[in-house]
Amino acid sequence: MGKDTTVRNACIPLVIGVTGHRDICEEDLRYAKEAVRGEVRKLAALCPNTPVVMLSSLAKGADQICAQVALEEKIGLITVLPMPLGEYKKDFEGPDLEELERLVARSDSVFVSPFEEEEREGRDFLYRQAGIYITRRSHVLIALWDGTEPTRGGCGTDEMVDIMLHGNTFLKLEGGFTADKGTVIHVPVKRGVLSETSVNASNTVESGREVRILGDEVNFHEILKRTEEFNKHAIRLIESKEKKEGKARRKKSGKAGAKSNTAETIKRRLENLYNISDELSIRGSKAYRISIAMIAVMATLLTMSFLLYDEANMHYLIIMCGVMIFGVYAVNAADGRYGFHRKYLQYRLLAEGLRVQIGLSKAGIDARAFEMMPWSIQTDIPWIVRALAAVSIGEIPAGTCDKALLTGKEAASEKSTSSILGWISGQKAYHEAVVKSASRKAIRNDRIVKVAIGISIFVYAAALGFEIFVAGLFTGNSFLNPDDAEFVRTVVKIATGSLSALSLFAGSYYGKLSLEERSNDSRRMAALYAEALESEAAGMDAGRLCRTLAREELGENGRWLAYKSINGTDTPIS
Repeated sequence: MGKDTTVRNACIPLVIGVTGHRDICEEDLRYAKEAVRGEVRKLAALCPNTPVVMLSSLAKGADQICAQVALEEKIGLITVLPMPLGEYKKDFEGPDLEELERLVARSDSVFVSPFEEEEREGRDFLYRQAGIYITRRSHVLIALWDGTEPTRGGCGTDEMVDIMLHGNTFLKLEGGFTADKGTVIHVPVKRGVLSETSVNASNTVESGREVRILGDEVNFHEILKRTEEFNKHAIRLIESKEKKEGKARRKKSGKAGAKSNTAETIKRRLENLYNISDELSIRGSKAYRISIAMIAVMATLLTMSFLLYDEANMHYLIIMCGVMIFGVYAVNAADGRYGFHRKYLQYRLLAEGLRVQIGLSKAGIDARAFEMMPWSIQTDIPWIVRALAAVSIGEIPAGTCDKALLTGKEAASEKSTSSILGWISGQKAYHEAVVKSASRKAIRNDRIVKVAIGISIFVYAAALGFEIFVAGLFTGNSFLNPDDAEFVRTVVKIATGSLSALSLFAGSYYGKLSLEERSNDSRRMAALYAEALESEAAGMDAGRLCRTLAREELGENGRWLAYKSINGTDTPIS
């Protein structure tokens, strides 16, 4: 679990959030701690290439128990405070206060949670915000919980479990809806008698308890599987680069301190992850293109071989037909196993989500990409949403209330305005470049298809001319003997069939690249960013402008996924 800084910054962490009662009865303390330890070890074993971190507010009771396990198991501990530390300490005394100070000192990162909901008065509201922050950025929530029903709008364990499983209608959601409901590991505990309100709940948990998974366990394990898969590829990529570049970069990046939760460090982490996901997507794209090219070539060779076998009596080519059939299905099976097409699409979506988040962060806008993801991506590829939530941990937006200043992030200023303009101009230039590149490729590919079709038409015209003017189709007077005429017909059949097959499969290959759709997408987005520049010049609110652009960008990615998903390495023969 103790991975170096370079690897951590290239990976998506597995985030374990914790919630639980502060008044766990004494007889359950040991059981609860060992149950949490067992679950943490199970999760780490499922994801050996994934750095594991724990989010905790370090409240007395359950939070501190889980934090102790994190340190003992040598996984990262990130402390999310509900209020500045000096104020927070007023809620502790004696050994609990000493343990809070010890755990804070040993945390990898410490910051105050921003508001996830519209601001309200009261200390409970601050506790609720920290709990929601942890819940929404965790892959799984470990709950040391007695199983009581939640009170909507409250700040207790019951409410955090409910929010993790069913969502939270009070949130200031950018997209409006959250499809990806979370998973809770329920460690049942009994509560001690600390107050009149806790007496009623003290014996809810029955004997013979066992830890249970609440929520969609199948979906949860799919998220873990895809996250681990990405991290494994990311580590291999990093190791490959290090072999080529030596250890200098690794040593330099390893100098970062343990408590590296500054805005600049978070920005570097996001950019590093973007570069990794972008490169992995490009590699997946190359493998996908090679796969569909191989299928197109082998299918064409299959058609030509069968024509020669059937028309030219080259019987030995039946073996070639078998080889080509096997090759086509082997390539198709390889994509099914290694997921070239899937990785190309999903890693591109992750990279684009990170690119949007980087842009928002540079502009100092209080918005997060994972909240804006289209419904289709939330439901079909939830691991990406969870990944974007996990890598945004510690990022406190500029302009957030004063209680967030532990991060050291500066407030919005003229620099932020300049960053907004730079982001919009950069996005406009990016999409304009894509339009040019995709248009050139589309024109070139269209010419190739048209040439192939043109040759087919020419061969057909030549064959028709032969039958009419040489073989005497209408007059019955042939200039060739029957054997020579039949030979010419055989050659024409083979040439026409082969060229038709070549045109069909070339069209299929280039059609799967969707270059025209990609060009149109980027043309629309370039026009959108041009409009945004005009709106900014006209005085439109910067935050509203950037949020609108981010939603449109992510929505366009969802549309891109929809039409690219149907262009897999499907077999064009039966």
